[in-house]
Amino acid sequence: MDELVETLKKWIERYFEILPFKRKGIYAKMITEPEKTMLAEVKKTGFGVGLRDMLTGMLPYLLVALAMMLLVSVAISIVLLAVGKLGLVSPYAVPALGIVAVCFAAYILLSIISWIISTAIIHLVAKVLGGKGSFGKMLGLMGTLSGASSLFMIPVMLISIIPIIGQVAMIVSVYLVYLQYKAIRTVHGIDRNRAIATVLIPIILVAAIFVALYMAYMMLMLGVSAAS
Repeated sequence: MDELVETLKKWIERYFEILPFKRKGIYAKMITEPEKTMLAEVKKTGFGVGLRDMLTGMLPYLLVALAMMLLVSVAISIVLLAVGKLGLVSPYAVPALGIVAVCFAAYILLSIISWIISTAIIHLVAKVLGGKGSFGKMLGLMGTLSGASSLFMIPVMLISIIPIIGQVAMIVSVYLVYLQYKAIRTVHGIDRNRAIATVLIPIILVAAIFVALYMAYMMLMLGVSAAS
């Protein structure tokens, strides 16, 4: 088992080595050696570091989305050119580019807001349970963890396409939750049970909200059906 773990660590570190990011070594260690790495990072992290790392993790996904849109646009242009209808699309080219730019900006902004709000909820729960860490440290460490996790999930999602080992993504998702637990303990210095509760309480609250909304929707639909 130890040999398997060491082999996986080496593969992960080799994957991160090929990435063109300055802090790729930190990102790799956040996955393979979280406790040691988080203890070192928490001393110097903050909002700026977390924001940079989180945006770094988003970059490959944004580039892939942009590349796919460009390929689709080129394909459509070639087809229209072949049938002599290219002039039909030219008046809409600039507005379309504007819409794409707005969508990208909105995605980035919503991701930043989501990072801040989700971290704030975790931080608040940790504080209620006796945590001593600062919100800035929590933001920074969660941002770095988010960036590292996003980059790590790229090969995981590709591997999960293979039917035989398609459950890899689920296993990795559980491990990423464990990394959040380690981040909470690192920043707030709380014991294991309180850190576990800090991870689980927001998840339970979100699940309860979705269930309540679904039940309200079903009751509304039943009421509409009965009235008609």
